[in-house]
Amino acid sequence: MQKVAVMEIFGSSRAREFALQRRIAEHETLGQHPHLVRALGETSDGKYIVNELADLGSLTNYDGSPAVLNRADLGGMASLAVRLVMSWQICEGTKALLAAGLLHRDLAARNVLCFRFSPSDPSLVLTKLTDFGLAIEIGGDPAWPKGHAMGTSWMAPES
Repeated sequence: MQKVAVMEIFGSSRAREFALQRRIAEHETLGQHPHLVRALGETSDGKYIVNELADLGSLTNYDGSPAVLNRADLGGMASLAVRLVMSWQICEGTKALLAAGLLHRDLAARNVLCFRFSPSDPSLVLTKLTDFGLAIEIGGDPAWPKGHAMGTSWMAPES
C-alpha cells in the first residue's frame, strides 16, 4: 500500500492548479521525473489532489518541526556533498519543467520535499520539487493568478 498526501486547493486558483497537475502527471517525462512530486490523481468530488507522500517533509516545515537538513534524529547537519546533491536534484526538476515549456516561479525550501535523507551519504538522498500553483507557460501571461493567496513579498529568482 502506498502512502499518499491529499491536498485541498482553495479559492479561484483551484481549476488552474488541477489542470496543471493533470498536465504534469500526463506529460511523457514530467509525470515520471525522479525530482518532481507525482500527482497520483484527484478525488471523485474534485476537491482534492492526491500526491505521493514525502514522510520527511519539506526543507522548511511550516509546523515548526526541525527541517530535514539538521534533524538530530536523522543524524544531524547535512554534509556539503549532501547539500550539493539536493541542489542538483532541485535543478534537474526545474530543468525538466523548463524543457516542457513551464516556469515554476516559486522555488523555495518549502516547495522541496525530502523522500530519503542521510546527512553524510549523498547516494541515499532523494528530493523532489512540488507546488506548481504559480507555474506558467514560458512566454505566457506572467500575471499572478487572480485570487491566488500571495504568501511572500518577494519574487522567486527564476521569474
